[in-house]
Amino acid sequence: MMNQEHVIQFLNDNPVFFLATCHHGQPHVRTMRLLRADEHGIFFCTARNKALCRQIKSNPAVEMCFYSPGDGLQIRIAGKVGLISDPKFRRQLADRVPAMSSFVLDDGPYGVATFCLQTGRVSIWKEEDFVLRRLTGVELSSIWMAICNGRSQTPVADLLADSLA
Repeated sequence: MMNQEHVIQFLNDNPVFFLATCHHGQPHVRTMRLLRADEHGIFFCTARNKALCRQIKSNPAVEMCFYSPGDGLQIRIAGKVGLISDPKFRRQLADRVPAMSSFVLDDGPYGVATFCLQTGRVSIWKEEDFVLRRLTGVELSSIWMAICNGRSQTPVADLLADSLA
């Protein structure tokens, strides 16, 4: 069983993650790089002039997805993020990443906005759990999502049946 310390270690060991936002009812997902995770929260940054920054300001609800192919482990964390404006924190970040210091300390549109998720709902998935329980425990005929292969659309259930046969 993973506790908070294990989750924090996993995030720092696997710093590339997917970040999902929702803007005007439309989902947006992109790959991000973690600044750090610790007992205070999960920190990441983006340029102030990017759509991501505007999306978070209008709707701070996000979901992060971290994955380790070696372990087959995925951790998803959903919650609300906040903008970090503390000058002391920004100075520490600039000192930690000197190549980015001019951007980190810039309050203008080309500067960096740092965000933190302090509380959230954590979901932990292990690859064999998904394959053995989550996938086979679902009534596949009820899945009507389809994957377009360029010629026709094939229900996911048919694709799964073919791959499991």
